[in-house]
Amino acid sequence: MKNYVIVGNGVAAVGCIEGIRSVDSTGAITIVSEENSPAYCRPLISYYLEKKTTLEKMPYRPADFYEKNGCTVLYGQKAEQIDADTQTVLLSGGAALPYTSVCVATGSSPFVPPFAGLERVKNKFSFMTVEDTLALEKALSPNANVFIVGAGV
Repeated sequence: MKNYVIVGNGVAAVGCIEGIRSVDSTGAITIVSEENSPAYCRPLISYYLEKKTTLEKMPYRPADFYEKNGCTVLYGQKAEQIDADTQTVLLSGGAALPYTSVCVATGSSPFVPPFAGLERVKNKFSFMTVEDTLALEKALSPNANVFIVGAGV
């Protein structure tokens, strides 16, 4: 039996799961997710802040998607290293996940330009995850002034 490890838990990871299941219905699939939530539609996080959607409407697949596809999801875990010689993915906590096949589907990371004085800004946020969005929402007041750099999500 094959043992698949997917590093990342976004739209690409979901596509990988669906692709695996289209050719292998029995292999073990383990997803390593730094976030603590199932895959969701990342562009909707801006709509959430605008009150145009809710967190409940953001998941990319139904709640039973992982279970129906025989997946184990390791939420809140970070893959630190892929060791091709031993065919293991090493996690930040020290665990080693053996694999037959591995897919890195981690997406992008926000880049914060090195602005002079940025280190003195108390409330600064990246805007890539649900956790980022919730922290930003908590920090905002009704009459807040906001300075946005970038044109991504």
